[in-house]
Amino acid sequence: MAFEVWNELANADKTIHFGMFFWTDPVLTQRTIQRLAAGVQVYGVWDQLGAANVSSADIPLCVAGAQIKIENFAGKVHHKFAVIDVNGSDPTVILGSYNWTESGAYDNDENILIIHDAALAQAYYAEWQRLWSALGSDRLCVPHKTYLPLVMMSSDP
Repeated sequence: MAFEVWNELANADKTIHFGMFFWTDPVLTQRTIQRLAAGVQVYGVWDQLGAANVSSADIPLCVAGAQIKIENFAGKVHHKFAVIDVNGSDPTVILGSYNWTESGAYDNDENILIIHDAALAQAYYAEWQRLWSALGSDRLCVPHKTYLPLVMMSSDP
């Protein structure tokens, strides 16, 4: 499954919007970072539990320039979808039970649908907008910064 998603991500020209429960697959993370470097805008809503996973892709994607919000809803964001180029020439929706993890791709019995349809892409994009709008700007990831200590040397003995 990961390779089908990998191929669809490679076709993104303008935007990728996603709602995700768990995403830890390094192959999909690298492909998305490559698309960011090529100028594709990436926006995501992540489940707080999924983002807390040590292998979660939210931090690498954030550092690479993706705009990601981590939910703080009472329940889970159990979504597993992406909308590619919602307003482009080939709007695509990736959905199903498939968590974007190595276990989801290679071990579990999960399913995925990849549908090229403008109306469906608009419907999933509307759901993404609903999630995004429900979260404040304080839920937006901020790339980690490294602060070095300031060492001052005195010439006095």
